[in-house]
Amino acid sequence: MRTGDLLTYRTRGIVSSLIHIWSKDNHAGLVLDLDEYQGEKGRRWTMEAISGGVHTNLLSHVLEGVDGQVFWSQLKPEFDDSRAKIMTFMLDQTGACGYDYGSLLKNIFGRVNANLNKLFCSELVFLAWREAGIVKGDTAPRPSDLAKLGVTMPPILIVDSDPGIIDLNLAVQP
Repeated sequence: MRTGDLLTYRTRGIVSSLIHIWSKDNHAGLVLDLDEYQGEKGRRWTMEAISGGVHTNLLSHVLEGVDGQVFWSQLKPEFDDSRAKIMTFMLDQTGACGYDYGSLLKNIFGRVNANLNKLFCSELVFLAWREAGIVKGDTAPRPSDLAKLGVTMPPILIVDSDPGIIDLNLAVQP
């Protein structure tokens, strides 16, 4: 897993069920591979817009708490040179803005314009990719729309809480 790779979630819960009305996936985030991190080698992080704003979390901790499924979609190789720009954008957003509950609700009725004042999950992913120059536009996608932007490989299921599958070994493969 490398910086800029997409993580999409299909989880259970009240808010998740509402989001499923208009999006098969109900949450999205990006992988961060902090090469210079001096802690445990091979660890991966995720950046997500969640309640309270944009947060960086250890990916294994996030995956252990999932009630549902998580999919990993690698960024296509032609965008490898964009990974540093994605990381810079994502790290710059940490703590810089709040969560965009208003636009999340407006998404029920139609698409909203992406902006940095407040962010919801797929809006953060879209803006990171846009800042890196790999997508264009102003309309914030829903989580299920991200795979349709054509910048990732097909998704790979990495967590399925029903049969108890959590394949964290994928997180350390090159």
